[in-house]
Amino acid sequence: FSGLLENNPLTIKTSWPHAQGIWSWGKQMDQVILLIRNPRWALPSFHAVRYELDYASNWASSFYRMGYVYTGRPAVLVWEEWRDENFEEQI
Repeated sequence: FSGLLENNPLTIKTSWPHAQGIWSWGKQMDQVILLIRNPRWALPSFHAVRYELDYASNWASSFYRMGYVYTGRPAVLVWEEWRDENFEEQI
């Protein structure tokens, strides 16, 4: 890490565009190439993050659980129940 990425990042992983996401870069990111993942892979990944954040519904709760992100996966049954309940809304 050169330290230059803070001022001029090459890549940034984000969950935007999503109804629960925010674009917090303002005009700092006025030139971007937006890659959108295949929903086949994006939905399970999104659910894993929601699970790790304990399905937080506000910024403070999400921030409190940030240390749990990318540390594990929910059980398959938990994923299947969430998928069946939320698929149409997420697509």
